[in-house]
Amino acid sequence: MLEIDGSYGEGGGSIVRTAVGLSVFTGKPLYIYNVRKNRPQPGLKVQHLQGVKAAAELCGGKIIGAELGSTEIKFFPEKNFSDKVKVEIETAGSIGLVLQVLQIAALKAEKKVKVEIRGGATYGKWAPPIDFVQNVFYKILEKIGYKIDLEVERHGFYPKGRARVNAIFYPANELKGLNLIEQGKLENVSGLSIASKHLEQKKVAERQKISARGEIFNKLQVSPNIKTEYLEAENIGSAITLWLTTQSGAILGASKIGEQTLRAEIVGKEASQSLIEDFKSDATIDRHSLDQIIPFLALSRSASTLKFSKLTSHAHTNIWVCEQFFGKILHTHENILTKNQYAAI
Repeated sequence: MLEIDGSYGEGGGSIVRTAVGLSVFTGKPLYIYNVRKNRPQPGLKVQHLQGVKAAAELCGGKIIGAELGSTEIKFFPEKNFSDKVKVEIETAGSIGLVLQVLQIAALKAEKKVKVEIRGGATYGKWAPPIDFVQNVFYKILEKIGYKIDLEVERHGFYPKGRARVNAIFYPANELKGLNLIEQGKLENVSGLSIASKHLEQKKVAERQKISARGEIFNKLQVSPNIKTEYLEAENIGSAITLWLTTQSGAILGASKIGEQTLRAEIVGKEASQSLIEDFKSDATIDRHSLDQIIPFLALSRSASTLKFSKLTSHAHTNIWVCEQFFGKILHTHENILTKNQYAAI
């Protein structure tokens, strides 16, 4: 049984998500202790627990310690894959984080897998908004040969959530490598600025858009195509997601969730500043997509090379988790991440 210290690095939920996903893929039983030890409220929270349970349901596996607040779990994967999984999230736990477990685990399924997620938030705190997942990260996954479709029936914001999302994970026979060392010329910048209908009179979505658009035009000399939308939701909320493409095939994104203490203009400005910073660093992948792509690069039988602006704590942690399964197959030097094709599983 592979033992993993959940307090390593930033000691957050990414260790659980990545390790459980890789456990399903490799068939290796897993023991994680000190789960989320470095967080203010250690142990499994709803989105972590539901993600682990969904992975077990997907492969027919078993879990010991699958309880809220549990600081250790044992996960026993099986190969009895189901083509349908239903996830119930009673809180505003992030749907994006639940998907992070399943998108690794479902790679091992030989048929397409349909997942229904009921409850949770499409725009949760400290988590990737669903727009970022759809328009940035899943577009990057398509480049390595993995297709995932998302359908949002109902959006949900923190703190109530109550979203409804359907996902389809399509079989990927073999993952390609991702080799992007030259950023290339900027092609276009797009985005989506959203808010709940409660905020329509205050024009929050438009204000986020105008702020982001002005910042991008001033710094990149390009006029972005940012759409606005107001959503039916249980409670007040807003978010903005931005993404750009280059002639080399690079996709970079950034997002920001609105808060009651932040003016809409600040939300738009901070999202655009993150995108601009990554682009101006000559990166070929943004900082948040990088940490999410790491397990997929590890699972590919091909070499990969990417240029990044900075390694987040999640990226450091995911590299370490992959090392526990496969050895030291991912390397970073200055602003380059490489994976050798001969080090694949």
